[in-house]
Amino acid sequence: MDLAQLFSSLFPNFKVLVSIVGAIQGFFLAVIVLFYPLKHRASNRILFFFLLVQAYLLIAIRIAEWVTADLAWIVYSPRLAVFSLLYLYIKSLYEQINWKKEWYHLVLIFIDIAWIRGLVLFKIPIVMETGVNFYQFFGSTFEIIFMIWLLLSMVFYFWLTSKTIKNYQRKAEQNFSDLHQIGVKWVKFIFYGKFLLELTDYLSFHIIFGIFDWYIPYHGILNAILSTAFMYFLTIKGKLNPQIYQLRMVQDLEQDTVFQEEKKSKEVSDELQKIAFQIAQAMDEDKIFLQEGLSVKDLAERLHIQPYLISQAINSSLGKNFFDLVNGFRVEEAKKLILDENLNHLSMIGIAFEAGFSSKTAFNIAFKKFTGMTPSEYKQTAKANQN
Repeated sequence: MDLAQLFSSLFPNFKVLVSIVGAIQGFFLAVIVLFYPLKHRASNRILFFFLLVQAYLLIAIRIAEWVTADLAWIVYSPRLAVFSLLYLYIKSLYEQINWKKEWYHLVLIFIDIAWIRGLVLFKIPIVMETGVNFYQFFGSTFEIIFMIWLLLSMVFYFWLTSKTIKNYQRKAEQNFSDLHQIGVKWVKFIFYGKFLLELTDYLSFHIIFGIFDWYIPYHGILNAILSTAFMYFLTIKGKLNPQIYQLRMVQDLEQDTVFQEEKKSKEVSDELQKIAFQIAQAMDEDKIFLQEGLSVKDLAERLHIQPYLISQAINSSLGKNFFDLVNGFRVEEAKKLILDENLNHLSMIGIAFEAGFSSKTAFNIAFKKFTGMTPSEYKQTAKANQN
């Protein structure tokens, strides 16, 4: 047996093994998510079903290769549920899901599955030269329509989920001074990571699969490995990083908090102006912005004011969100530290920590946003002006 024959006999079995092992691990991770920890049940349940469907699809890819063409698409039909569950999971991290408003996901999934099942009922006959009719999906008009539907559904959920992430970041900026600590970057990673996996699998199957015959025995190996690694990352990071649920806890608190008395709009405005003055005072005089990872909740406890009133005062009276307010003060503090000749021994990361930033990346991004230049460029410009 030469090397080519060895690979051709080994890899088909290897890809089945990889898919089965990946699916088993996915089912195991789903159980862990469901029962540990017991809090954050809403997000955990959605993540449980996401991992469950994702794990099933790893097996479905292999099953689809063993059955007839009409049954293959039925086996692989729940794939659209992955996109809807990912969207719902990210949304659950910052607000309570209103299931009555999310009914259309079930409709889309039903249509998708019914569309595939329709393949069995409405077979496309192709007459061979011998006069015998047989059914063929690949290369038919039905396949083209089906692939367009699949691509459009992916585009729809890409748009919907990206819109949800923007809302997530907007609400995070209203309550936290450090977005990294509450998982904004992590949410973006799982979003782009999942859609990149799907796009890669889509292109490899419908382009490479149709062009290169040698690729057929190896199709699915890379996707199975990457999908398994993705499930591990999503589970471990989600369980070891409880900060990602902080925003949901803040939003739940705001929903449960209401004014105890009815007030006229002018009275509310006057109250918010007073609170805004207290916030500015805490920033200017007490320099509370130096506290690493400062949140609206921390500031509210310091001023003995309800968090939702703090947010309203910052948004309406100061015309900013909490993130920009705090980091604006931090950048001004950093500018003073950079120009202080007694602190020349400090590196830029040292200045970042002294100004209240938790990382060099957050420092550079905020500094660039508020000054239009990096900290190093600001220091060089300041020295040039002095000379």
